[in-house]
Amino acid sequence: MEREVLEKRQRGLGPEHPNTIWAMGNLARTLHRLGQYNEAELIEKEVLDKRQRGLGPAHPDTIFAMGNLARTLHQLGRYNEAELMGREVLDKRQRGLGPDHPYTILTMGNLAKTLLQLGQHDEAELMGREVLEKCHRGLGPDHPYTIWAMGNLARTLHQLGQSNEAELMHREVLDKKQRGLGPAHPDTI
Repeated sequence: MEREVLEKRQRGLGPEHPNTIWAMGNLARTLHRLGQYNEAELIEKEVLDKRQRGLGPAHPDTIFAMGNLARTLHQLGRYNEAELMGREVLDKRQRGLGPDHPYTILTMGNLAKTLLQLGQHDEAELMGREVLEKCHRGLGPDHPYTIWAMGNLARTLHQLGQSNEAELMHREVLDKKQRGLGPAHPDTI
């Protein structure tokens, strides 16, 4: 359906219309969720290019497109590129939205996961702890972002050999997901 929407918007509004670009971004996000990262990357690069040309590098929609591309680069295993782009997105979101905005916190969490993959464990742990603390304080202990942050930090702690703390966090994440989503939900499993 998203391909059809995009095709109709391209035909009716043109390839540079904001609604067409938005449809491109929606398609890319769906492809990302489906694990079709190579195709998602191609579309996300085009969306980012159009956003930069049309709105400028500091516009929230441009930064959003950059964040999506950074996540896809991470999924493709291109961690150095993902780190550079993730740091730029984080810097822009901290300046534009503030350090405690949910988008800023999510960006920090994504960057922490990339840092872990790059072997920058200490920075990943510090960032992961900050993300969890901000989610806990701002959203509460049972919010999906808080649970996501706790799971990410638990994986980092496991990598650092802090198995006891990691296990406790993993158990808490599992408990929260079982209560919130049910035992058969894919995220719980």
